[in-house]
Amino acid sequence: MFTGDFAFEGSVPWAGRPNPRVGPLRRVAALVDGALDFGASSVMLLYLDQTFPILIKMRHALPCWRSSTERNDRVIFHLKNVIRNVVAAIYWLPKSWRRAIMNWSGVSVGDGTQVLGRSYFGAPGPITIGQDCYISYGIDIDATGPVAIGDEVYIAAGVRIGTCTHEIGSARRRAGRQFPNGVTIGDGCWIGMSSTVLPGVTIGPGCVIAAGAVVNRDCAANGLYAGVPAKLINEFEDGERLTVAERVA
Repeated sequence: MFTGDFAFEGSVPWAGRPNPRVGPLRRVAALVDGALDFGASSVMLLYLDQTFPILIKMRHALPCWRSSTERNDRVIFHLKNVIRNVVAAIYWLPKSWRRAIMNWSGVSVGDGTQVLGRSYFGAPGPITIGQDCYISYGIDIDATGPVAIGDEVYIAAGVRIGTCTHEIGSARRRAGRQFPNGVTIGDGCWIGMSSTVLPGVTIGPGCVIAAGAVVNRDCAANGLYAGVPAKLINEFEDGERLTVAERVA
């Protein structure tokens, strides 16, 4: 996730090899998993392995930076990323603590919103989540560009939201210039399990995105969208309370 983001002059003794400073943390994480069966180490070690070498390189790469302020800003940027994606991802962390940590580290989370653990929230965003939402386990929000999630939105487990895309390049390299393209999810939406929302999409208020759908274009309000790519299957009338299965049938 952080690997390859920067090119630095010089090297560190363990470049390209396991970081010896992570050794004790591996043992702690293994103990946590073994004793409590929370599965926290997979998330924790991923970010520690990726981030420690970068922070060490940044510390020794003074000629690469125009000023110490710029260097310090980058270090803080990565530390906040670690805090919200390692500390806030811990399974047993109280939900109110997780919300406070995420707000402090740059993800705006509204009052009454529950964010469960083991998710990834990228940067620089910004990421804004409204009030009284429910964000389930294993969410992946890229946030190269802005992500705005309205009030009372339910996002099921395994949903992916991307905001980074590329121009189509030549045959030698089809993934051309990278650029951000934000995503907006309107109030009251339900984003089904393991669905994917691609860059530049706006989902109107009151929509339901069926499980496993790939949303590659804007969705009009109060629609049920399903499939790959997602298509309008049906429309909801205001206040209607049928199940998704009934609407698809």
